[in-house]
Amino acid sequence: MSLLPESRARIERSGYRALLAVPLVAHDRILGALAVGDREGRVFTGDDQQLVQGFADQAALALANAELFQETRARLNQTRRLAELSQLVTSSLDQRLVLDFVAEAALDLLEVDLARLWLVEGTDGHLRLAASRAVGELPVEGGVELLPPGAGLAGWVVKERRSRSAPDLLSDPQVFQKDWFIKAGIVSQLVVPLVAGDAAIGALVVSTRTRRVFDREDVELMEIFAAKAAIALSNARLYRDAREAYEQLARAQELLTQAQKMDAVGRLAGGIAHDFNNLLTVIIGRLDAMLEDLPQDDARRGDLDLIAGAAERASALTRQLLAFSRRQALAPTVVDLNKVVADVSLLLRRLIGEDIEIVTTLAPGSAPVRADRGQVEQVLVNLAANARDAMPGGGRLTISTERVEVMDPPPPGVDAASGTFVLLAVTDTGHGMDADTRRRVFDPFFTTKEVGRGTGLGLATVYGIVKQHDGHIAVDSSPGAGASFRIYVPLAEGDTIATAASAAPRPAGSETILLVEDEQQVRSLARQVLEAAGYRVIEAALPADALRIVEEWPEPIHLLVTDLVMPQMSGRAVADTVCRARPAIKVVFISGYSADAAELATDLEGPGRGFLAKPFTGRALALKVREVLDRH
Repeated sequence: MSLLPESRARIERSGYRALLAVPLVAHDRILGALAVGDREGRVFTGDDQQLVQGFADQAALALANAELFQETRARLNQTRRLAELSQLVTSSLDQRLVLDFVAEAALDLLEVDLARLWLVEGTDGHLRLAASRAVGELPVEGGVELLPPGAGLAGWVVKERRSRSAPDLLSDPQVFQKDWFIKAGIVSQLVVPLVAGDAAIGALVVSTRTRRVFDREDVELMEIFAAKAAIALSNARLYRDAREAYEQLARAQELLTQAQKMDAVGRLAGGIAHDFNNLLTVIIGRLDAMLEDLPQDDARRGDLDLIAGAAERASALTRQLLAFSRRQALAPTVVDLNKVVADVSLLLRRLIGEDIEIVTTLAPGSAPVRADRGQVEQVLVNLAANARDAMPGGGRLTISTERVEVMDPPPPGVDAASGTFVLLAVTDTGHGMDADTRRRVFDPFFTTKEVGRGTGLGLATVYGIVKQHDGHIAVDSSPGAGASFRIYVPLAEGDTIATAASAAPRPAGSETILLVEDEQQVRSLARQVLEAAGYRVIEAALPADALRIVEEWPEPIHLLVTDLVMPQMSGRAVADTVCRARPAIKVVFISGYSADAAELATDLEGPGRGFLAKPFTGRALALKVREVLDRH
């Protein structure tokens, strides 16, 4: 018998002089050979050969049964894993659970060292690493987690939608991040696509640290597994998308309910405030006239000053009613929010007490917004008062501004469209709010304070002012963690920031003014103020009277002063009709109420037009009339 040189050398080293070898045969299949040796140089007989062959036949049968058992156990394990995944398809909508199970099961199915799941992200075809599982100390982390479209074996498989194996991974030109595979000791790889419907949603990648040629059976098994995994992942994605859509719908419904609630209460409050402002206009206007006529040392000035203070507090209450209902008449200009915060913070230090630290963090440069400065100050005061009540034992109040870009979708809780905004944030270290309080925090007349301490209008007023300025407000808070109110106001870039005007004496004139006001006491006060300033005044109690006067009056009428809300027709409609008949006439609108405050900011202030909010003083009326008459 001839032996290979290396076999002969191995036998010689072992010291055996005689050797008997018989085949291991089971079911007509050669499994190997059984060899026995003797160092004395024994001559094996036919009986010896028959005996060894009989033993070898039994051993071969045992080996064949063991192989069959191993194969059967592997098949059962594969069937079990596929059954579990099939159950997962119908029982779980948790994407994380599905991803983790698929990665773990893939390791077990083909007895590999590493399993990774890549999922398509966005519309450009990028692949993001979604799950990774390894055996032993093989590094799961590391390498890239985002593959460009078509990159690597995973990208190729997703693009082509067919499986691909690489027995020698490092020699494959399609492999991406080879350095990481070398570090991890990965040698071979099999990649199968995850296909749901007509779209490839990702790729399942299994890898080994020893060279392995994945056969057709391996590929078919992984493709069946990947098909079931793709269905489970697709279902989980659909559930996630549906849940997000439902949550967005619920948020939108909540915002709609809030808006409807605010609108209903606002209409009532606006109507009350309108009538109240007419009364206050008379009170404040008459007091102003009386105080101007009295000498400074007159004893009666003290009582009149007290009445004037009470009237001003009543006026502030109507402004709050109008603000939270978004019907407050605005006087918008471009203001620097940084300067407003800096100025108001000085007042707040006296308002909230010495046990609360005030910290301001302002945006670099300026923070221009188009706003009514008085209303912005009201927002800051109300939020600071709310923070003070949330920190009875002291704390920190932080007021900050910054320029921000709001993208689509916007931050949680913010219903702003994309664009550039100034973010005003007011944050406290108080006791915070639970979810129910956060949900109702802007509701009018809702308060958590004890009876007699809160009206429930403070934050409702803030909400109304912000919305009236085309802004958006959101609150972040939890019990024991303080509260942060975030206000987004559109940036007024490119506009000139307004500066405060210096005080001036009450102006006079000699022009002819048509005064239209349905409230007799307000009309009488306005006429008295204007005539005292030298103007010629023509009165009209109703719009029809005003239109008749315009048609019949033979001389020029230089200015129309009209209330906005009147019987028969609105002040805006009166002005439009009058201006068509007399194009050169100028207009001053007066009102304590408007159903569309945004229009006040754009329509009622402009060339030849002005707006004055009730209640007003005689000086304020005279100044506004002269200002509009002098416009060119």
